[in-house]
Amino acid sequence: MIKNITFLLTLTMLFISSSFCQETPLYVQGEVIVKFASQTTSTKSIQTFTQKKGIKIKKNLPLFSRLRKSNVAVLSSQLTTQEMISELQNDPSIEYVQPIYIRKPLEVTPNDTRYNQQWALPRISAPYAWGITTGDNKNVVAVVDSGINYSHPDISNNMWQNLAELEGLPEIDDDNNGYKDDIYGYNFAYNHPNPTDTDSHGTHVAGIIGAVGNNQQGVSGVNWSVQLMALNSIRDGNFRDDDLIEAISYAVMMKKDFGEKVVAINASWGGLGGQNGDTLYEAIEEAGRVGITFVAAAGNESENNDLTPLYPASYNLPNIISVAAFDKNESLWSFSNYGVSSVHLSAPGTNILSTVPFTEYVALEANGVVYESNSLEFSGKTETGGITGLFIDCGLGETDDFPVETSGYIALIERGTLYFSEKATNAYEAGAVGVVIYNNIPDDQPDGGLINATLGSAGNWLPTIFISKSDGLKLKELLSGLGTDLQATLFNTILPESYGLKSGTSMATPFVSGAISLLCSAYPEDTVARNTFRVIDGVKPMSKAVDREKLITGGQLDLQGAFNCTYPPLGDINNDGNINISDVIRCLRMSLELDEQDLRVADMNGDWVINISDVILLLRKAIRLD
Repeated sequence: MIKNITFLLTLTMLFISSSFCQETPLYVQGEVIVKFASQTTSTKSIQTFTQKKGIKIKKNLPLFSRLRKSNVAVLSSQLTTQEMISELQNDPSIEYVQPIYIRKPLEVTPNDTRYNQQWALPRISAPYAWGITTGDNKNVVAVVDSGINYSHPDISNNMWQNLAELEGLPEIDDDNNGYKDDIYGYNFAYNHPNPTDTDSHGTHVAGIIGAVGNNQQGVSGVNWSVQLMALNSIRDGNFRDDDLIEAISYAVMMKKDFGEKVVAINASWGGLGGQNGDTLYEAIEEAGRVGITFVAAAGNESENNDLTPLYPASYNLPNIISVAAFDKNESLWSFSNYGVSSVHLSAPGTNILSTVPFTEYVALEANGVVYESNSLEFSGKTETGGITGLFIDCGLGETDDFPVETSGYIALIERGTLYFSEKATNAYEAGAVGVVIYNNIPDDQPDGGLINATLGSAGNWLPTIFISKSDGLKLKELLSGLGTDLQATLFNTILPESYGLKSGTSMATPFVSGAISLLCSAYPEDTVARNTFRVIDGVKPMSKAVDREKLITGGQLDLQGAFNCTYPPLGDINNDGNINISDVIRCLRMSLELDEQDLRVADMNGDWVINISDVILLLRKAIRLD
């Protein structure tokens, strides 16, 4: 265990060529992360220590502390960070102290005009992979980023949902995981349960991994059917290690303690501060222990990460894959970091079209009048021209309120009695093509007029919009006067601005996360580690020799190569077609580091290390106990 973690603030670190490094502080001033020594465990002893030092406990890291079986916290004071470290680093009550390093989204916003196609997917042989599998919605990718616009029509059906919280009571920790109402994930930067995107970066990353494919809408992700867990960790455009550590720990907890099948954590961010063994390193190490691959962006500074490490991509951990970016010419992108000893492979990273927080045109046109409208969250969408049809009055939307001729009509429904989702469901079952719900509260009263309403969760909903009570009554009056001849056009159209182009290793990284989750769908009996090795071993060589010499694999992401990788059965270390005592002996030798380790066949439990646990598992398999 590390006793002290110190840091260097050199001129070269602060002023290397990238504007990213020039503009972003290396660490938070006046705050540090500390791990208290084993003898300093009680709340009282910690309070006594901090009072004596004139330092405050600003924030505890409960999830990480529980995972590491120690007390880890953020301390703050009027001292500078350097002064705090000098004050604390030799104190016997402290096991280690370090700055709170700041990470940044690793993207470069392009100036190019928008492309109308996704050039990257054919370059990684995605259509080949889709012929084998389009995904499995049991697999979860945790997107530690700026959050996800989880109601985006091209993402919502692939959002991870914590069903205990979704079906539970508000303001209650229904699953007892320490977080209330964490339905789609959590916002660790501001400690609240809504992880919606606050920057657009996270939604763009999420769309690359898992925008719904083959739905006649928008873009396709690498994995058409996957669960995206939104772990918002950004504040003021940057990422802090304390927030990132808790977000990573959340993904670990949800897999370890609640059985969520988290296969990868996507980390499209990084920074210069850090070293092997620090707290962020340990959080990622914990992810490896439960079988989660950590996919990290290599950075956008045109730097050699072998010489100028960028973290977390440069941590020496087996479960980390570091990803560079290549361009449309399949050359290493000019801004991409690289490293023949530290960066594994490249993936598409320039002018990548994906989802961003969506905008929409919502309106109702009837009898020459345009009525102001709001879309219900998760509502189905219309084409640009909207849906045109005749209105029909369907009362409060109860089953018996729908006339027999409702099929093919736009249902006009009053708010009240039922949930909006129940009204929309009943309209669908009655054959309506769209739903207009009008308020039952006068416009000038609280909760009157237009409100922001929801259908509760993603699904195949009808286009459903909301209008005010006064407008609803006008339409009812028109409908009464015109009978069945009141024709309307309902608009609930997602606008082109709901998609955008971005460039960077931030964009390359989710192609790899999506690929790993797709392979876990095709090979569900294999460990996540083995499916990750398929990505590494299946690369296509970079076309230029100079690029091949800058990466560990010398190659670029290629799903066809990954899907064609064949390995001996897990445990058949000598590849003789049988699992027997000779394999157990080889595994034991690997665990003792007498033989070269091969995680592909000897890491039985998929925790990215070969140790006595794997030997025991293999022995049980060899003697047919398992």
